[in-house]
Amino acid sequence: MAAENDAVSATDMAEAARRFGYQYTALSPDGPSATYAPPLFEGLVGLQSLPCGISLCASDLTSLQDSQHDGRVSRSLNIAVLLDGDPADCAFGSRDRLAINPGSAVMVSVADGMRLGARIRTGQRSRSLLIRTRPQDLMDDDVADRVEALLRSTAMLSLPITPATAQLARELFEPTAVGGIGRLLSESCALQFLARALIAGDAGKEESSGPVSKRDRAKILRIRDRLVAEPESDHSLSDLAREAGLSVSALKAKFPLVLGQPVFAFLRDARLQRARDGIAFEGWTISQAAYSVGYRHQSNFSSAFRRKFGIAPSEVRRL
Repeated sequence: MAAENDAVSATDMAEAARRFGYQYTALSPDGPSATYAPPLFEGLVGLQSLPCGISLCASDLTSLQDSQHDGRVSRSLNIAVLLDGDPADCAFGSRDRLAINPGSAVMVSVADGMRLGARIRTGQRSRSLLIRTRPQDLMDDDVADRVEALLRSTAMLSLPITPATAQLARELFEPTAVGGIGRLLSESCALQFLARALIAGDAGKEESSGPVSKRDRAKILRIRDRLVAEPESDHSLSDLAREAGLSVSALKAKFPLVLGQPVFAFLRDARLQRARDGIAFEGWTISQAAYSVGYRHQSNFSSAFRRKFGIAPSEVRRL
């Protein structure tokens, strides 16, 4: 998948989306994508149709101007993975919005056609994967049946990312990830994320007896935003529950249903991702990173960092 960085125009994005199975338009303040003269992004976009029946798009893009993006997704199972960069603010359907944070993934099952929108600001960077499949494309009949079951309704669900899967995904951007090796890496990565999606989908069906209302979902998302904005703070369940207007037990039960992780597992990952970004992009030392995200002991920080990302914090500075 690795390639040289290049300018990416609105036309390039529309063609990539068409090949991937989406309808797409980039909008400027004055009108549709045809009004864009300069490129929208700098970076790379790689597409693969894998033998197992999964399509994979890997992109590493930096926005060169403010832009608004609008598209339509047909009936399919979609997994969006934001590996590094800035949070992505996406609109699903007519009203639902979701902020995808670095180091996180979301599964979107589309039972019928659905609108997808996003706003991107100048300088915003993201390194991401987009995985798409349909039951009729899959070679394995059992997997196809599992995907078909998920497509009975349109839904969004956060997915956990293991350190091993995150590392495998990042390898797709290495210079050696081309040719046969690149195809093997891509298929392995896509299948791991699909497996996680199917497991999470089954768990969601088991918990469907207690759905989260739109009002409570909004409360949970406000708590998520606070955790991401203040990773260094000494958060407590009682304080977070009070801020959300929920009981502690309700917060503990509903937070994983919305975000796929318990409160403090989410906070730990948010802290470590913020630390990684600080080291990689802002020149933080290891001790600065540990302190800035709420770790009192650098040794504890380094151990947690290695468990999540599979590398030591010092190795990030050399990447």
